[in-house]
Amino acid sequence: MKQKIKKTYMGKAVLITTSVLVISATYIWNSSHSDKPQNSPITPNKLANQQIDNRPVTEAITSTIDAQKDSTMLDNNSLSIDSLKKMLFPEGDPAWAWAKVDIDRLQQEMPDNLYWELAAPTTDEWLLEHRKEIKAHWEKEYGEILSNRASEKQIRDYYAHQHQVSTDYIVFATQLLNRHSKDLPERDVSFQQLARNLHLARLEELPKKLANALELRTKHEQRRTEWLADKEAFEEALRAEKEDAERLLKPS
Repeated sequence: MKQKIKKTYMGKAVLITTSVLVISATYIWNSSHSDKPQNSPITPNKLANQQIDNRPVTEAITSTIDAQKDSTMLDNNSLSIDSLKKMLFPEGDPAWAWAKVDIDRLQQEMPDNLYWELAAPTTDEWLLEHRKEIKAHWEKEYGEILSNRASEKQIRDYYAHQHQVSTDYIVFATQLLNRHSKDLPERDVSFQQLARNLHLARLEELPKKLANALELRTKHEQRRTEWLADKEAFEEALRAEKEDAERLLKPS
């Protein structure tokens, strides 16, 4: 490939990183305020003889009351990780589950796996266009096979590619499920298991499909050879009849 495939699940990682930053900032804010000793209540008599930050007495009183209200609201709300998680994401959001999956490690362990090139979620425009080109190429090759125009090499290359795609997906799904079946939502686990089973069934069918395609090609070549032989005999008969007719038409 001309460029490195972009890593998956980037959007989910960004959301989770943002949540962590919000949690950290909130925790630090609360800690810095909870450690400070509370000032004694400010009474109107004290404020009558002074101004706070050069503000009028009434403005200082209002500001103090608002600050106390804000502090009370923050104290009454639980800003734990669980509560913020529920606030930022819907209940059971799969982003939290998929955040536990070390996709980078999986890609490093199997960098040549066709899953990354053909199936992994991505927004990379170059990769999406590349996938379209690959799909169009193999669809064209399959059309050649169905129309009996493909060579033996084309047939073998096509089914070898199909075999590699299924094998690589099975390897990826197996690694993913072995490590993270307890982390992922049940729906995603079931989907991966179903996809793996479909590819396993496909692998069992490929040898038979390859043999049938080669057999059909052989029969087609035999019929073509027979037709060419009959064609040559027919053309030879036409030439003989033409020569006889020309001799008969010649004046004696």
